[in-house]
Formats: sequence, structure tokens, C-alpha cells
Amino acid sequence: LFADKKEDGEGRAGLEGSFRDEQLLQPLIHALASLSSASRPPGWRKGDDEDLHVLEADTTMRTRILLAYEKNELRRDILFLKGRFQQTEGRLQSAQVGEGIENSADLLVETMTVKDAMDRCHSVSGCTGFSFQGDMTDGPVKVHFRGGAQEAAGVGWTSFLFESGEQALVKLLAEQHEE
Repeated sequence: LFADKKEDGEGRAGLEGSFRDEQLLQPLIHALASLSSASRPPGWRKGDDEDLHVLEADTTMRTRILLAYEKNELRRDILFLKGRFQQTEGRLQSAQVGEGIENSADLLVETMTVKDAMDRCHSVSGCTGFSFQGDMTDGPVKVHFRGGAQEAAGVGWTSFLFESGEQALVKLLAEQHEE
């Protein structure tokens, strides 16, 4: 979508750079946090409608409102800019494995937390995901960053496959349309 080239080979004006830029993300993340922290109606408990809030115009006027639309739009914008990782069982493999083409090698192997690996994957050229042996954990693990990975196979491994923001948003919209 944003990688279109003009006929002269140049990129579209104004669309250079990374859309994962924190300067773009932070205002959206803060706006979502602000909406989510708006007052709740009396008697509201965790598990009740997450989008039900109370706005206070002054000391005498309080009104209940649903902020579902606003929150949903912010979540979509954030998803588009950040992309997302999908967790799956097995070690990431190239789609060509089993078709006579050898599986791609690790791009990088480092020990770190899963959260750090998600950030690191974006800075490793060609990284499409990562795997580590064992179950999900908050502690450091030996992370194998992969390129060209499209599926996971095997047991005893946990993997995270990156979906670009555009791919993730299209899937989300399709899911919401079916509901």
C-alpha cells in the first residue's frame, strides 16, 4: 500500500521512512489510554462493558456514553502502524521446506526476553519472526530470528510470526465484518 513507486522509480512523496516511528505511535497510544481511563458509572465493575464511561460536564450534569467507536478506531490506527506478532507452536520454517528447498538459516541468534525480541526483529534486516525452545516465558531465552518464515512446525518450540500493519488490519477488518 505505502511502498508504491511512481513511474520514474521514486517513492510516493511524503511517505518515506518507517511507519513504526514512535512519534506517530505515542499520541495514539496516549489518546487510547486517556479514553480508557475516563470515569466509569457508579456500580461499574471489571467485566462490565469496557466501553461504558461517564462524562461530567459540571457538578450537576453526568452522562453515560459508549466510547467503543473511538477506542476501536485508535486500536486500528495503532495496529496499522505497529503491525503485530502472532504466537504459534513450533519452530518457524520457510514455506518451501518439503518442496525440495532447504530451510533458511537463522538470521541472528541472541539471548533476550520475548518483548525485547519483538523490538529487535524490526531492526534485523529480512526478519519475519523468531522462535525459541520451550514454552512462553517472561525470562530471557535463546532467540532464533528467521527470514522468509511463513509457518511453524515441530514441538517444543514457541514462535512469533510478524504480520505487517496492513496485513493485520485487513484480517481484523475481515473478522469484524463477519461478526
